[in-house]
Amino acid sequence: THGITAYRIIEPKDVDKRPIESIPIIVCLHGIHDSSYMWADIADLLSDFEQGPQARVLVFDFYGHGRSPWTGVDITLDALVTQTKELMDFLDLTRTSKPASFIGYDMGGAVAAGFAAKFPNFCSSLSLISPLGIKYKAIPQEKWLNRKYFGEYVMTKQKVLLPLSQESNFYDKADESSHRYLIERQIDMVKWQIQHTPGYLGAILSIYRNFPMRGMEELFTAIGRHPRPTLNIWGDRDTVSPYKKCMKLTEESFPKGNIVDIADCGHNAPFEKFEDVVKELLTFHRDSFAALE
Repeated sequence: THGITAYRIIEPKDVDKRPIESIPIIVCLHGIHDSSYMWADIADLLSDFEQGPQARVLVFDFYGHGRSPWTGVDITLDALVTQTKELMDFLDLTRTSKPASFIGYDMGGAVAAGFAAKFPNFCSSLSLISPLGIKYKAIPQEKWLNRKYFGEYVMTKQKVLLPLSQESNFYDKADESSHRYLIERQIDMVKWQIQHTPGYLGAILSIYRNFPMRGMEELFTAIGRHPRPTLNIWGDRDTVSPYKKCMKLTEESFPKGNIVDIADCGHNAPFEKFEDVVKELLTFHRDSFAALE
């Protein structure tokens, strides 16, 4: 509806030997500053790892991210849910007989929740990693971003500051940390988008102005009542979506869900604690797909 959507489907190596309709679908939704590139390693493991679900994995870029240009549309929750649904329709992945599983990180977690609420028959399971929409600690510039002209001016200064600010999503930022290369990958991902994605900074500004960073408690509670399997992953040192407040509401909203807190981990759990997150995702999807067979 609002422009081009860049996507990729990662498939198991034996895809030609299995009926395509029998292979489960996993849709991965990225965070506010990220692109589908953040899922590269995880998607490969979800599709091909012998002990994993061996699924077809759809990754794509939200408007104004990665290789999907921003055309000026207000980036609301509904706009991104609609983008997701339209892409899945185009790829013939919206089937009530074989609904997809969703993994969402940060903003993508809120979009996954919104999709599950709006299209419950097309969502078989939810994995939410540090999702936005519950509690969110405002960034210092937020009040200025919401003011016309001031926001545009502030964003012109973000070409240098935004990549460097990605370190705040990690608890352990030390140069000698085992995940330092992933911190650098996150910084480089933002730098690349600033230079190459049409409208990237404008899209980020639109998100801060129009997307529900907080206040989605009722929606999370509603989807938590659904019998579909759920996995919630939080870093216990998350200061972006404050851990204690978010964990309390998560436990109330998903009383029957799988809730995992990862020790010594900030907001960007997929990068800071890659192995822990992958282990949880592989086990959850393998078990939930097995239960559907």
